[in-house]
Amino acid sequence: MRLLFSLGSFGFLRNFEPALRLLAERGHHLHLVAERKDAVGGSRTLDALNADFPDRVTYEYAGGRNSSPWQALGASLRLSLDYWRYLDARYDRSPSLRARAERQAPPLARRLPRLPVAGSRGAMRIWRRVVRWLERAVPPGDGADRILRDRRPDTLLVTPLLYFGTSQVDYVRAARRLGIPSVLGVGSWDHLTTKGLIHEAPDRVIVWNEMQRREAAELHGIDPATVIVTGAQAYDSWFVQQPSVARDEFCRQAGLPADRPLLLYLCSSPFITPYEVGFVRRWIAAVRSAPDAGLRRAAILIRPHPQHAEQWQAFDAGEHDAVAVWPRGGANPVDRQARAAYFDSMYYSVAVVGVNTSALIESGIVGRPVFTVLADEFADQQEGTLHFQHLKHVNGGLLHVAGTMAEHLVQLSGVVRGGYEGGKSRAFVEAFVRPFGLSAPAAVRFADAVETAASSRPQPAPATISLQVRRLLLRPLATMASAAARLRQANRAERRDAVSPGRSLKILFTVASPEYLRYYDSTMRLLADRGHTVALAVNSLRERKHARLDLVEDDRIQIAGTVPERQDIWMPLVRALRGTMDFVRYLDPRFADTPVLRNRMYRKVLPAWLRPLDRIRSMSSGAVNRLLRAMQALERAVPVSGRVSAFLRDQKPDVVLVSPLVDAASDQVDVVRAAQAAGIPVIAGVASWDNLTNKGHLRVEPDLVTVWNDHQRREAVDLHGVAPGRVAVTGAQLFDRWFERQPSMPRAEFCRMVGLPDDRPFILFTGSSVFIARSEHEVPFVRRWIEGLRASADPALRDAAVLVRPHPFNPVAWVTADFSDLQPVAIWPRARYTPAAEDARASFFDSLYYCQAVVGINTSAMIEAAILGRPVLSVLAPEFAGTQDGTLHFRYLRPENGGFLRVAGSIEEHLAQLGAVLRDPDVVRAETARFVASFIRPYGLATPCTPVLADAIAAVASRPRAAGRPARGSLVLRALLWPAAALLWASAERDGSPAAAAEPLPGATSWRGVPRRAARLIRQGVRRAGRAGLSCVMAIPRGLKRVPRLVLRRIRLARYYVATVVLQRPGRDA
Repeated sequence: MRLLFSLGSFGFLRNFEPALRLLAERGHHLHLVAERKDAVGGSRTLDALNADFPDRVTYEYAGGRNSSPWQALGASLRLSLDYWRYLDARYDRSPSLRARAERQAPPLARRLPRLPVAGSRGAMRIWRRVVRWLERAVPPGDGADRILRDRRPDTLLVTPLLYFGTSQVDYVRAARRLGIPSVLGVGSWDHLTTKGLIHEAPDRVIVWNEMQRREAAELHGIDPATVIVTGAQAYDSWFVQQPSVARDEFCRQAGLPADRPLLLYLCSSPFITPYEVGFVRRWIAAVRSAPDAGLRRAAILIRPHPQHAEQWQAFDAGEHDAVAVWPRGGANPVDRQARAAYFDSMYYSVAVVGVNTSALIESGIVGRPVFTVLADEFADQQEGTLHFQHLKHVNGGLLHVAGTMAEHLVQLSGVVRGGYEGGKSRAFVEAFVRPFGLSAPAAVRFADAVETAASSRPQPAPATISLQVRRLLLRPLATMASAAARLRQANRAERRDAVSPGRSLKILFTVASPEYLRYYDSTMRLLADRGHTVALAVNSLRERKHARLDLVEDDRIQIAGTVPERQDIWMPLVRALRGTMDFVRYLDPRFADTPVLRNRMYRKVLPAWLRPLDRIRSMSSGAVNRLLRAMQALERAVPVSGRVSAFLRDQKPDVVLVSPLVDAASDQVDVVRAAQAAGIPVIAGVASWDNLTNKGHLRVEPDLVTVWNDHQRREAVDLHGVAPGRVAVTGAQLFDRWFERQPSMPRAEFCRMVGLPDDRPFILFTGSSVFIARSEHEVPFVRRWIEGLRASADPALRDAAVLVRPHPFNPVAWVTADFSDLQPVAIWPRARYTPAAEDARASFFDSLYYCQAVVGINTSAMIEAAILGRPVLSVLAPEFAGTQDGTLHFRYLRPENGGFLRVAGSIEEHLAQLGAVLRDPDVVRAETARFVASFIRPYGLATPCTPVLADAIAAVASRPRAAGRPARGSLVLRALLWPAAALLWASAERDGSPAAAAEPLPGATSWRGVPRRAARLIRQGVRRAGRAGLSCVMAIPRGLKRVPRLVLRRIRLARYYVATVVLQRPGRDA
């Protein structure tokens, strides 16, 4: 038999090697065709096959069908269908899978589901049938047809056939046209649930088990009669593998002690766990603090995923006892040596832990108990995926699943003590991996199925009249799609040449105000050190906050000035739209306990004519998301600001970093949209720990959003709808300066400067911002707190000195505060100051460094204290309830959420906690270190975050990006919105600037050419019309409220008429 095997890449050979060897041993000739090269070691498997069967195994690389005029259209139709499959209700808990498919879909396919009626689930089912009907008319490419005609195989075997927009469909269609039987070999356990659709059904589909048979039928429409269950041939080798070295030698190779039980942590793929190091750090810390002594001392081996090993390069295993990362660069088990080392890792472990990876199945085959913890940061990739449910439920399930780390430690403790029998793993393997018996190799059944398929050769299937008509209708679309694809490719090549790696870039930092300088000054200096041109612009200069651009002392950083404000006719509309979005996000039930945040948006940015929205207590998350998407569509319909576009043209940046972008009704949205329209990559930098939870909505999606940690990654995805692939964890570069800094003066000199005695310890109280605790409320609270200290029976508290550092932008009441009766107390500095100034940083560091403990209400200074290892405490005060537990970011600091903060419900409870930490600061040291490692420096305590952020900025600048053009739907919506924009502009109170200063509309006449009096009369008329129009709009809800009453009244009148007139009509009884 001549077998032609079409593979996406030779990396898939690992999953079929046992079956291919068996087919070659049976005398069949195998010709392997790959569409692309791989980077996971597939060539080593190919070389081994070719060396063992030089006369029976041949191969070639056959590229895609790029030269075919149908390629672009076919790929677009398939990508659309691949995305739309994830709109099914079964994937409602899989936002990551849905977002990944959406990123690859054509723009029209992405927008269609968002339309009110045309995008409903019922309508989408019709769209899918129509597009599928059209896609099946796309003819196969000449390349696949030529290879099949030249090789004349008896059978076509293909895998995976399921990747997004795959051109492997050509092979199946060409084989059907030529009368060659086709077989799909499903390569992995998740291919049918996490990839694209089977767009052309082969004659036979080979799957592992009955679960995959159901998936093929229910998710892909495959006739169950054509599906053959064989078992998982990919894992046949593990059933006969034996250890390659003794346990002592293996532990020596891995760098672990041999006298302890071994826990094996198997890492997952980049899609499942984009950043896994932070979670593993928390897991190691939990194991090392477990109640069970045997579990605490267990050795831990971490095996990086071969496609995601780079994240472990900076991980210092030496920071932990008996922990190793091996092999450091990851290893795909495709050759004998790598396979032996991988098997030995599983064989010599007492338990295996992971998030969601096929390696867990392999561990079950080896007979090891398998565990997982349901982590919040990976929820979409665990419970949110269908294939993870197989690990939980098939034949009792493979996994020991824990909902919390504490429950997980109890499970591990039982195994370490020898309480595992192996029945759970064996039962799963019997159902999922070898359904015909543990002693029945799956490769034999796979080879038999391929041979059987070759024996029943179908008749050639020429194109029907229906196909020919559809192709005739589709040909113009194919020509246009092909031309558009060539244009995009040329633009990408041009952009790629323009941003070649290694060249000097111009990077524009656009921050809301100069106060944000302290968040990015170290990053700007590092980029300048690397030879890049760095420019800085601000959206506004806030005199109230005493932050100035002249604090930029590096001459290499150019000051680009202030970004021009939008002043066109659309300005009132966009301000109202953005403010409404910022308010609507707080209608989500996840913000039900944060009324203070909602009220702030109500006061600051919600338009007066939309204030009735505040009557809505809450909406479902789905309803809020739909409403936000609708308003984002309106935002996209508004034209880009000409003034901002001109500013960017003058600057000519290669990349723009915008921060924070989430201020209430932020004008920075105009910068993002103007940059994207010009083809300039945009990064949104999350500046602080609370930006994503207590400010406005991220109304546009930049090319990348940089966040501190996995908490913020989830916030960006769940609360702001950012695609997971567009979020990068870079750490908190703001705090890099605290890790290596030393005091600027001796303690005695510092105490003299602030006015405290140097012969006793002092406690530092750090003030909070105006929003968290206005100074007129903060001062009396601090007085009560100090009075509690002075009245304490504990001399360490009673005699302690107190330094109060007001928030730099919230000092009003502190200027006159007098605590002289509670000495020793110092309030310093009392006046406003700029935290970005070097002398302010030095004195703040000295305050943290020399204090014994830090107390605050809710401020980032508490995080900075944790970096220096100081105990940090807080008191829940009634006057600050809305800005403490009433904010999401405060909860991250609590120990039960992985934080470090000692929180008390009263001053009495707080004093007991404070006394305990003053007597023994080490009681909180472990919690504080864990928090800093996961929240501040997720790449390791020794790895600064500033270079990570700088690398991310340079990487985004090097990506080609085409200039954005408004979609046709946006243009139509723009025309519909223009009257509303004109009404709002006309009715808005002008700020005194002449109308001539506004951006002229394209084709419009400037006010400068109209006599002043006529212009005034025209404006008055338009204002009156606008007010009248708004009155009509506001009257609509009142009119709608009357409709039900009127209808009921008409019904009652009709019933009365029937009862008194019709039924009483003379002669009716007769």
